[in-house]
This record gives sequence, structure tokens and C-alpha cells, in this order.
Amino acid sequence: MKTLSNICYELGSDKVKHGYTQAYEKHFEKFRFSNNILLEIGLWKGASLRVWDAYFTHTTICGMDFFDKSGLFTELKNKWVFIQGDQGNSEHLQKLCERTLGRYKEYDIIIDDGSHMQHDQMISLAYLFPRLRSGGLYIIEDIVPAKELADNAMWWGTSDEIHAGTYGLSLNSKSLQLLRTDKDWLPGGVKDIDNCTERTFQRYMDCNFFSNTFLSEQQNKYINENIDWVEFYPAGWYKDAAADKCTS
Repeated sequence: MKTLSNICYELGSDKVKHGYTQAYEKHFEKFRFSNNILLEIGLWKGASLRVWDAYFTHTTICGMDFFDKSGLFTELKNKWVFIQGDQGNSEHLQKLCERTLGRYKEYDIIIDDGSHMQHDQMISLAYLFPRLRSGGLYIIEDIVPAKELADNAMWWGTSDEIHAGTYGLSLNSKSLQLLRTDKDWLPGGVKDIDNCTERTFQRYMDCNFFSNTFLSEQQNKYINENIDWVEFYPAGWYKDAAADKCTS
């Protein structure tokens, strides 16, 4: 039987190159042959959708992207649902859940591979984590290192930032301002390194306490009370792991 990494190589997904599948193998296996609902935010050219479709046998694959990517789903053998929307907009996230979950169901796996902006990652987490079933997986890819943010890497979520490739296209800041309303942007001066995604989860792993100023007290409380565990994989971790195996 093909491994997840084998499937990614065959279907041209970069999740092998970035080391994601090496981490996913141990966590996804229990979901492979059961009925699940998987959500991926940020679809790019659809390679990962084809990977999930080939790996999981009875999974409803849900996707969200700022642009219309519905055409990427037409050849999938599993059931699928696509919603066009902004992961930084709570109203869009509500519509996503209404359309994909129905009244009683919950997601089994959520993968945030969207804008990679700190504000968006936290807004999505606050809204979608309560829709994750007990024992489910919430994954955030491409977490920008706090050190790079401290060196002025522009991945916060303010309207004055320029993001090459954000939402799947090369967009300048003026283009982005046309795609979002003012309320969906992080206010210009709010760039708090201690509340970036990496520091937020590192703090949880160190102190067993989740807190992020982008979220409300109630949202922080829910996450605190319902997280079972957190694993963090820094860039290049899989290369270091392979080296350790060779030298042990």
C-alpha cells in the first residue's frame, strides 16, 4: 500500500519537500479508511486535494480559498464541497461551516495552508477549533518564525503589507485592499511578537497555557480547556531527524 509520501511524490505535492508528510504519516493513518470530514484552507493549484483523495478512502474533502477553485475538485472520487471565502472573515467562516458540516457533524482534520498571516491563523483557529471533533487534528502549515517577524517579515495581516503569492496570486497591497474590507485587516500598529503563531504555541508547550491577544477571553478559554496536545515541527526538522537516525 502506498504511503502518503509516495502519493505526494506521484501527484506533485510539495508537502514532501517541506517535511509535512513525514509528520502526517503517524497521525493520519487512523483516519485513512474511516468516514471523515477533512477541511483544507488554501488550495493553490490543487495538488494536495488530489493527495487527500488518493490517500483517504471515505473522506468528504472540503476546501476554502479566496478565489474560485471549484474546478480543482471535479475529478475527485470522494465527496467534496468548496467554499470561496476569506479565512480572516468570521462571517465567511460561519458560511463555510454551515455549508460543509450541516447541523450536527464536526471536522476530523483541519489543515490551515491559507494566507500564513498571524492574524488570519488565529481567527481561523478560534472559529474552527470548536468545530473539530474530539480526537481530531488541527494543523497549521507554514508558521512564520518569530525571528523572521522580528526582522520585519511582513506576515501579520495588516493592509499595508505586500505579500507576493498571497491567496495564490502575485498581489500588491492595493490589490489586497480591494479584496478585503477594513474590518478584516489587523490594525496597522498591532505587531506583537509574543502573540505570533509560533510564540503562542511555544508558550502553550512550555507552560500548558494558551493565550493570544487576537482572540477574545472566551475563545482563549475554550482552546485552553480543549487542547489535548501540541507538536511543533520547525523548518528542516525532518532532515535533522534523518541525520540522527544515520548517526545513532
